[in-house]
This record gives sequence, C-alpha cells and structure tokens, in this order.
Amino acid sequence: MNNIYARAGKIVLRNFLLFIAAITLLCILLALLPDSTAGSFGERIREYLVITVMFDFGMSSFYGWPVWDVIFDRAQTTLTLIGYAIAFVVLISLPIALFDGLNKKSKLSRYIVYPIYLLSSVPVLIWATIMMIIAFIGFQTVPVYSNLEGAGFWQSMFIILPPVLSLAIGDGMLYDTYRNIRDEIRKLMTQPWVKGLKARGRTVNGHIARGLVEPLTVSLTSKLTYLISGTIIVEYIFNWQGLGLLIWETTTADGAKDYPVIIAAVLFLIFLVIVASVIRDVVHTILNPHISDTI
Repeated sequence: MNNIYARAGKIVLRNFLLFIAAITLLCILLALLPDSTAGSFGERIREYLVITVMFDFGMSSFYGWPVWDVIFDRAQTTLTLIGYAIAFVVLISLPIALFDGLNKKSKLSRYIVYPIYLLSSVPVLIWATIMMIIAFIGFQTVPVYSNLEGAGFWQSMFIILPPVLSLAIGDGMLYDTYRNIRDEIRKLMTQPWVKGLKARGRTVNGHIARGLVEPLTVSLTSKLTYLISGTIIVEYIFNWQGLGLLIWETTTADGAKDYPVIIAAVLFLIFLVIVASVIRDVVHTILNPHISDTI
C-alpha cells in the first residue's frame, strides 16, 4: 500500500512540474505575439508570469467582466461539448467492443469495425467542415450556437449533433476507444480464472465490467488533449461560445490583446489536461500494483 502511495506521489509531482512548464511556455509564446502597446520581450514574460502565479487576472478590458467570470461562463459551454462527445463515444464504442471482444470470429463485426476505422481516421477539421456543408445543403441553414437559445428539441439536436459528432468521430477518438476496450476484453477472456468460471457455469459479466474500468479511463483521459484541441476548431466553425472561440477571438483581436483572459482560458484547459493525466496514472497504478516504479 505504501508503495502505491509513493507512486501516486510521484505522479502528482510529475504532473505538477509539467503544469509549471506549460505555464512558462505559455507566457513565452504570448510574449512573442506582435503588440506595439506591450513592453519588451523580457518584461512581458515577467508580467504574464506574475499574473499567472498570483492569479491576479482582474477585469477583462474587452468584456468588462471579471476575467474568471468570463472563463467560467465560457467553460460551461466547452465542458458541455466535451461531455456530450465523450458520452457519444462511450455509448457507441462500448457495445461494439463488447460484441467484437466476446465474438472474435464473428463476420458481422468486420462490417461494423471497418467503417468505424475509416470514419475515425478523418481529422476533426474535415468532419466539422463536412457537417456544416451537409447542414447547409440539406436544411438551408447552419447549426450555430447563437440559434440554440429558445430552440425546440429537434432544432437543438440539429445544432448540437454536428459539433459533437465532429469531436467524437474525428482524430481517431471513436476507433481508439473501441480498440482499447475490445483488446482488454479479449485479454480477459483468455485468463485461466475466467475460463474456470465459465467452465463452472458462473457468470463473468461483473469481472469483465471491473476489468474495463482501466482501459476505458485510460483511453478517454488520454484523448482529452485531442478533444480540447479539436474543441477550438469546432467552436470556431460552429460559433460555439466556449473557451476555444474565446482564445481565438482574443488572440486575433486587433490592437492590444486581453492577455489576462488568454492566460486564464489556457490555464483552465491545461488544468483539465493535467487532472485527466493524474486520474489516468493513478487509476493505472491502483489497478496494476505490479507495474514498474519508473511510472
């Protein structure tokens, strides 16, 4: 048990150092943005580091709100979009992986898996563009976020599904999740204790469900970085008022940039990635106490 706690401590420390490195890199990159109203390169880095370390973001010069109010308001939209995409991935990949993992020689799985692989190999940018074109050609309108307020159920689905599907299917998200779950099921089914339970007529469903906790957690948390980067693209194309669009609008604004907003928005997304990384590593460590100390 103490060994597990020690490994968990190493995981937290490692991700904390990654968090510090990411913040430092962010401040350096922001200092490289052209801005005639800002100071020198070194002065800007120090200024942005002080803002970040002290959490002194103040008021947004562009929106007129406290910076964290702007961030939390936009973060709800981004987290909703990511949450819907994750739910879609789980609902689609889990039953297919279960069927394919338990019926390895079934020909039906081939007709399901190959299309998933082909669809999932398309980047999020392409999927979002295709979804927008299909919506415009088929319905003579575009599924933008501004139309969501006051919309009925089917109109809401028309607005929500294109960005959610673009995130869930593109960049290998759907296929990689399915493959990880399927491989774990197949590995579990070859274990001697599973074969023994089946030989005695005992159900193995509960053991399989517990065995899928790790691959499902690891797969989804590992893909969070791709989801966040894809969210920036999707929010821009579909005009979703989330953190991705906020970063894009603030960074590309003419004249002086609202740097506290940019820093806070990116800081929030980095925090999400770090938390997901910690959860993935801790779950992996707890469920695999025999793994090397080099984790």
